[in-house]
Amino acid sequence: MLTQAPVKPLDEDGVQVMAIGTLAWVVAAVVLLLRGAGSDSSDQTWWLWTCLAGAGVGVVALAYCLRRRSRRRAAADEGLGAPAAATKQ
Repeated sequence: MLTQAPVKPLDEDGVQVMAIGTLAWVVAAVVLLLRGAGSDSSDQTWWLWTCLAGAGVGVVALAYCLRRRSRRRAAADEGLGAPAAATKQ
């Protein structure tokens, strides 16, 4: 019979993943700006807008994950019960 190994998740709340992803979009936008992709004469302005949209979505997702993490910690401190993922072993 197969059983799952008792391994803790690396990033339970997703904050680290969202921060790295958002930072990657921002770095890509800066690189494109330095290469001149934001100028009107360039035909690659959609690349810049894609990076800016990715960074914007990343900021919203990061804020969501930070808020969710703080709420989960507050609930655990009040003894309202652990989240479902934390109770499984």
